[in-house]
Amino acid sequence: MSHYKNRKESRIIPNPSLGVTESIVLDGTRDQVLVSGPAFSPGFQSDLKSVDFSDLEWLQSSASTVGIANVWSLSVWWKPTTTGNAAIFGITEDADDDNDIFLQYTGSEYQIRIDHATTNPFKTYQWPVAAAVVGTWIHLGVTWDGPGQVLTLYENGVEVVPTKLVDQSLAMTDTARRIKITSDQTGAATGQGIMHSAAIWNVELTAAEVLSVYNTGSGGAVDLAFDFGSYTSSANLRHWYRLGFAVEPDIGKDYGNFVRDLTTAGSESISDADIINDFPQGSGGEGLVTVTLPDAAANDGLQVTVKDFSGNAGDGAITVAPGGSDTVNSTTEDIIAEANLARTYTSNGISDWTIISTSTNSGAGQAGATGETGSTGLTGATGETGTTGLTGGTGATGSTGATGETGVTGSQGDTGLNGLVGVGFSYRADTTSTAGAGIAVGDVRFNNATQNSATALFVADTTETPAIDISAFLSTINAGDQIRVQDRADSSIFKLYDVTATAIDQTTYFELTVSFFGGAGADFADDAPMVIVFNREGDVGATGSTGVTGETGSTGVTGATGSDNLDITTVGTTLTLGVDDGAFIDVTAGSITITLPPVASAATGKVYHIKDVAGLANGANITIDGNSSEQIDGAATFVLTVNYQSVSIVNLGDKWSVF
Repeated sequence: MSHYKNRKESRIIPNPSLGVTESIVLDGTRDQVLVSGPAFSPGFQSDLKSVDFSDLEWLQSSASTVGIANVWSLSVWWKPTTTGNAAIFGITEDADDDNDIFLQYTGSEYQIRIDHATTNPFKTYQWPVAAAVVGTWIHLGVTWDGPGQVLTLYENGVEVVPTKLVDQSLAMTDTARRIKITSDQTGAATGQGIMHSAAIWNVELTAAEVLSVYNTGSGGAVDLAFDFGSYTSSANLRHWYRLGFAVEPDIGKDYGNFVRDLTTAGSESISDADIINDFPQGSGGEGLVTVTLPDAAANDGLQVTVKDFSGNAGDGAITVAPGGSDTVNSTTEDIIAEANLARTYTSNGISDWTIISTSTNSGAGQAGATGETGSTGLTGATGETGTTGLTGGTGATGSTGATGETGVTGSQGDTGLNGLVGVGFSYRADTTSTAGAGIAVGDVRFNNATQNSATALFVADTTETPAIDISAFLSTINAGDQIRVQDRADSSIFKLYDVTATAIDQTTYFELTVSFFGGAGADFADDAPMVIVFNREGDVGATGSTGVTGETGSTGVTGATGSDNLDITTVGTTLTLGVDDGAFIDVTAGSITITLPPVASAATGKVYHIKDVAGLANGANITIDGNSSEQIDGAATFVLTVNYQSVSIVNLGDKWSVF
């Protein structure tokens, strides 16, 4: 391992980033907001959809043990579509009536019934004597303490006093049963309503826990796999069906810890057509984060970046809203709905915040390297150390010679290196033509039907969504830049091109001369949504400051020439980096793992710039691993998969993060 530590780097430090876990109104003093909330489990997305079971349909599991016996709890979010009889939820045996559980509506009251082989039923409680409220969400909760023979019922988080039609004392066991949604034992009384979610625990929830699960009516924002408020039973969550959260074939997917997935049944099949945009939302709201921008007129030219820092962004996970009567990109709000996405807004000094860039650090894609200096105003790197002063004129050769005169001042340092700027925009593929003429707004064409053989890309002046005219930016594309064309939904499908000539303005689109050099996945189909990331050389940074005065010449001999080496650590085998290793890590071998030091042992702000200098990563991946169970932006590893790929990883004090 080699160490070179004679060159230091100088940067302008921006305002400290603002980390938030809940909605916030900005005051103009922050230029970067890192959203790490709400307080859900990593990667959680709110469930903003439900399934309509009104067409004689139901879902059920295979017959097997279900992980609950004589102590259990049940939670269901239900919206009736009729005042008639309706099966809501059941756990039943195929042949016998042993250990059956039925939650249903009987035309005038909600009813819970428990069956036993010797006494059928042995518990039947109902409440209230009234018609169901059609079109209104209701939360139904049931807990069973078998040893104490206590059956407790809850409506909208509050315990109700039931009418006890049958009240015998028997115990339940975990026999082979089916979990059924909107079906009774024989399938004859199918549900007539809409269900958002259903959950089962192998423990009796307390009244306070049931109230937390109810979440003031906001069922779509509850993460039952994560303890919150008074709810402390996430480890006992056996089954959790988030209906409508996933499409076919996972509509009945079980998100609990004793998985029993549900499949469709009935005279009609549950399909994507039964998924609707409806969910229980009360005074608790969606439980999502809104970042409100400051007054545009009072902050002319201010740039604010909002980033999903915890990877929780999903369907509308982060809302960026204007203050007062301002707008965001000429609309009422902007939604960040992609994990790890960052978006930058700038004030026009009047009443609008305009989107100027969108980027993401997904572990699967290649991020553009951050320029040491660029048009964004960062100072260029410090100039190289000046050469050592000339030999003293009066010093005699030999150990007894007089000290030489002080050397002359070193020459001025070289100009700072050009930075790279990575910027991404949303487009769609147009494969109906291999020529640029007639291209539509928001489209990209390739000049060859085989996209890996394309030597030119035709890019419309205006992006697809949001529709922004980026012709001024496209005019700056030049030889030496790089282009990454990536599937918008699946970052593992991408193509990489080198730009080999200056962009040509064709009035409504730009013609970019390119050379393909890598990628993965099939060619993009017509109208396929994509993101184009331009890794562009930035503007030349300001000239570095003058080198320091040379050291005093050594006795009688010419001083050695000063070194201009970078702070580089060379790695050729699997190892763990040390906290004192260089900032620049040159990897000279493939199929190795580089483990980061523990977060607590490295200084906050410690950066490793890791690069595949041997060009081996495509065939022999280079894995960067967090120490022990530590993660990198929520992922266990970050993998270099493209030849000569590089990544910068920084210690934020509590975790490692890709920048």
